[in-house]
Amino acid sequence: MFNYTLIIPHYRSVDTLHRLLLSIPDRNDIQILVIDDNSSLDEDEFKRLPLFAFAEFSIIFLMKNEGAGGARNKGLKTAKGKWLIFADSDDYFVENAFSIFDKYNNEDYDIVYFKSESICLGGDIVSDRSNYYNQLIDSFSPEDVKSVNKLRYNHGVPWCKMIKKNLVIFNNIQFDAIMYSNDVMFSTKIGYYAEKIAAVNSIVYYVTTNVGSLTSQKSKESLLCRYETALRQNKFLRDRELAKYQKSIMFYLRLSLNYGVSTLLFFIRLGIKYRANFTIGMLHWHEYITTKIKSKCLF
Repeated sequence: MFNYTLIIPHYRSVDTLHRLLLSIPDRNDIQILVIDDNSSLDEDEFKRLPLFAFAEFSIIFLMKNEGAGGARNKGLKTAKGKWLIFADSDDYFVENAFSIFDKYNNEDYDIVYFKSESICLGGDIVSDRSNYYNQLIDSFSPEDVKSVNKLRYNHGVPWCKMIKKNLVIFNNIQFDAIMYSNDVMFSTKIGYYAEKIAAVNSIVYYVTTNVGSLTSQKSKESLLCRYETALRQNKFLRDRELAKYQKSIMFYLRLSLNYGVSTLLFFIRLGIKYRANFTIGMLHWHEYITTKIKSKCLF
């Protein structure tokens, strides 16, 4: 029996994938699934990856590009482990990560959240990509419902979590088949359906920041995709009487102005379609508009 299944979406990043695999211990209770999202790389590229004597290691090649969400869904169908652990191919685990995981292997939690550390590629400079998620863990208290729910519904990434596979399978939870923010609804749903969660004040994972990655790309397409995902997430929470944990959409409306007034109006209409609460974060929006008017550069 496998205690852990690691699901790793991959696209044209064999060098960083090599580093990630080296950070995973070679143990017979670990299943490693690399899902290649139709990278169209020569097979010799993958022959450079480290070999495992005890862990079950597989590379699944997708015949068409399905994005990280589709790749992860493919991994879910093949997973054998009791726990699911997601990793991105350009990140890697700290040296004692799995020793920390082992402490919670036999616990009855549905999700165990951990901390990460962010670094910039090309110099190991610390970045702030992990700060928000680490703060959620710092604020977590099992007796404080607000802190528990903020962790459940605002920790919008799949990494730095041990997730019971049965939680995902029983509730038929999958990643969205979209290019950006494909993990937000997955993370929200597992947080909602989990009966018991824990937060651990230990760093287990290094998150790398790379200019040009999906999380740093800024375009009208990416903004719209992320905005609509935020609208769907807020609707999911409202429908379950969890409206107080909605996120402000003002950030997306503000950025939509970069693409003209017509784009802003389209975003507003889309928000109305989802019955969004535009007043969340309204104070910050008012301050932004006022500043733009004063500088005469609103449009």
